Amino acid sequence: MVQNLGANGSITNVPLVDKLYGKLINCYSWADARYGGLVGTMFSGSVIANCYVNKTPGGNGGGLVMTGNGGHILHSYWLEGEAIGTNTGTSLLDSQAVAKHIVYIIM
Repeated sequence: MVQNLGANGSITNVPLVDKLYGKLINCYSWADARYGGLVGTMFSGSVIANCYVNKTPGGNGGGLVMTGNGGHILHSYWLEGEAIGTNTGTSLLDSQAVAKHIVYIIM
């Protein structure tokens, strides 16, 4: 489990978590990233909860995850577009893209 972790600056290779098999809880990223805001690939049984991303990834990844192969995203937010770049079974529950000014208010 990764909990209460934040990133800022620049992430040049993989995002905060390359492969998520467990839980990512109460985490955020303000970092410039190329592939997914928080997670490279999430797998069945994994959970992202109460997380947000304040930058849009520069590559083809989603706001939160580059590739979703199952798992759940709960109460999490990203700036715009899709949460997941390529999705094959990851569910979104009470999560959404929000305008930039709203993300600043949440912090």
